[in-house]
Amino acid sequence: MKKTILALAFAAASSSAFAEEIAMDRSMIVAITAKIQSKGFNCPIAKLALKKGASAKGDVIQVWCGPEDAEGVFEKFQYRVTFRPDDGVDVAEWQ
Repeated sequence: MKKTILALAFAAASSSAFAEEIAMDRSMIVAITAKIQSKGFNCPIAKLALKKGASAKGDVIQVWCGPEDAEGVFEKFQYRVTFRPDDGVDVAEWQ
């Protein structure tokens, strides 16, 4: 799982484009879903991730979750996932 989180962090940092969609493979979806759930959030499955650039704490992606058994995402809730330089990952509600 750590390699997958590192791959997501690299994807978040590797582009200069603002709000570029990350093409998540199955292992990335599982890893980011698990990380969001581990912080106590309701995320059945991560479905969409956008690169948002760097912040003072690290590289940021915006993640939308949705139901596992249906199309679409939960429009009202997004998550801010920050990949810190110390290999830690922070998760918060997107504001």
